[in-house]
Amino acid sequence: MPSWPPAGNFLLCNSEGHINSETGSGRRKPFALPAGGQAAVPGPVGCTGRSWFLYLCRRPSTDRAATMDEAAARDKRSQEIEKEYLSSLADLNVNSKPLINMLTILAEENVEYAQVIVKSVENHLAQVGPEVKLPILYLVDSIVKNVGKQYQSLFSQVIVNMFCGVFETVRNTEGDETT
Repeated sequence: MPSWPPAGNFLLCNSEGHINSETGSGRRKPFALPAGGQAAVPGPVGCTGRSWFLYLCRRPSTDRAATMDEAAARDKRSQEIEKEYLSSLADLNVNSKPLINMLTILAEENVEYAQVIVKSVENHLAQVGPEVKLPILYLVDSIVKNVGKQYQSLFSQVIVNMFCGVFETVRNTEGDETT
């Protein structure tokens, strides 16, 4: 039977699930291997069953730490995108094609943060006065038409509430002016 030496934190096994090493010679591993193949099993040499499971639970995971760092960086970048987009969106108080184009391009450049941008636009639309709502709806139209499916999918989930909110605000404003 060929000998499969340990490789780092992995133990190489033959097609029968056996290993040949000083501490684990001929021990059956608790998993099935593909016929004729070999597999890498996480864990130290001779670590089987419950001890193998405990080893996996106790060992520090650099993958988990890296994933958490990536998530923290993505969250920070997400907040930066939101702040930057809201800052530019605050300037959209009249129907300005150049500004709408610029905001559309920003949305396109940050398509991986589409959810953040859509939420920002939705919240901004709810907070502004009735005279500013139409240019924001023009922006939504521009993003949906020019950027694509990611934004189409996200805006389609909130567009009805956005329009209803605009019509309700305008109706309440008109009712206040007539009294």
